[in-house]
Amino acid sequence: MASVAPSTVLAICTRSKVELHVNDHTLGFDWPASAVELPDLEDEHGRGLFFIQSVMDSATYFRGRDGNGLIMRKMRAPEQPPASITRTHQASQTDPSSQLAEMQQVLSEMVRELAFAPKHSPPSAAAAPISAQ
Repeated sequence: MASVAPSTVLAICTRSKVELHVNDHTLGFDWPASAVELPDLEDEHGRGLFFIQSVMDSATYFRGRDGNGLIMRKMRAPEQPPASITRTHQASQTDPSSQLAEMQQVLSEMVRELAFAPKHSPPSAAAAPISAQ
């Protein structure tokens, strides 16, 4: 009995995308030229291609004598910085008085949050802060 080369899967994750590379040494199959419809519940095949086409942004299939390769790519949503960072960055590009007003607003919001925070019991003597001498 001849040995079969193993299949390999490589996952590449970056900030902008996720790629899956699947390589095998089977007989392969014919990649469909158009979109695949969801198969009937009784069918025992066809869901993989439907899933790939539904979820991935792109998929490329290579069929060869010595092996086959499938590259699936899903682009990731760009990261959005928190609003406070965006406001601070925008303020840093303006005049100093605007920066001061922006920082005062941020500090006011922080004080307001702390003023309405639930009250905790006072710290025990063992947890009291040590003052510097």
